[in-house]
Amino acid sequence: SLHDALPILNSVIGFSQMMADSSSMFEEEKHNLAIINRAGHHLLTLINDILELSKIEAGRMQLQTGPVDLNGLLDEVLEMVRMRSSDQGIALQLERSGVPPLVRLDGAKLRQVLLNLLSNALKFIEQGSVTLSLACQAAEGGQMALAFAVRDTGSGIAQADLERIFEPFVQADSAVAQAGTGLGLTISREFVRLMGGELRVDSTLGAGSVFRFDRSEEHTSELQSQP
Repeated sequence: SLHDALPILNSVIGFSQMMADSSSMFEEEKHNLAIINRAGHHLLTLINDILELSKIEAGRMQLQTGPVDLNGLLDEVLEMVRMRSSDQGIALQLERSGVPPLVRLDGAKLRQVLLNLLSNALKFIEQGSVTLSLACQAAEGGQMALAFAVRDTGSGIAQADLERIFEPFVQADSAVAQAGTGLGLTISREFVRLMGGELRVDSTLGAGSVFRFDRSEEHTSELQSQP
């Protein structure tokens, strides 16, 4: 099964990295091992995404809610992609307003959705910026209305592709080199739906895209059990 393949693949990745770090390896051999390592990581990501999607489709994916520091979560997600954006020469920006100290939600799934959206934006941009934004407003019954968005100034998405990109293993056509499993947006939309929202996209070909979703969450003062 795919689960059984994970430890084997991790061993291949680990040993290829150990061999590449050896001082006795020739440069050509290190180059070949680097290719094996990158391919292994790509395959590992694909397997993990397929396993995650299978859980969603089987109805076995559940929310694990708890008090979450949204400001800390936003900072953490940006740091995870900052090196990549810096290497590409892309400005990485954060906009936030009215963010409460803590809200009750599934921090792990929210983190993965935002990371998927940011990583996806960086794949289809050659210059400009990627912006993560969160606007919060108090609502009735102690709830907070949370409006998340990831905007980019990349190549944009054709109107005909705006729904198709959420299908498994599908990527929109682009002049920019593509990489990835084609499952990130599928999983992100399903996670957002599980959280009670809907992931939407607006885009103009050649002028960038914006992925957005809204949530209504409980504002909490509890400090324990943060994901």
